[in-house]
Amino acid sequence: MQTDVYSLVEKNEKLKKQLDEIKKTEDIESQIVYKENTYWRNSDGPYCTKCWDTENTLVRLHSEDSIEGQCPNCDNKVVFDIEAYEKQKDELHKRIKNL
Repeated sequence: MQTDVYSLVEKNEKLKKQLDEIKKTEDIESQIVYKENTYWRNSDGPYCTKCWDTENTLVRLHSEDSIEGQCPNCDNKVVFDIEAYEKQKDELHKRIKNL
């Protein structure tokens, strides 16, 4: 009997924890916005779309410029500014041809 009670208490705690995680995820989902190939939470971001979409984890992208970034968790690479990226790529191709 005592082991049954203990088992029920354990299951109850596990379910409470799962419910808390669901509520947390729903709260974040209501706050994030998709823009420029990334997620933003209010004015905070950019966050990795792959990590959020697959793991429900907000991971901030690292970037050395305003053109592209990379996720430190999954190594997903994201282009923020496609026009600037294409321009940068074209300039690089021109330099290579001129070598």
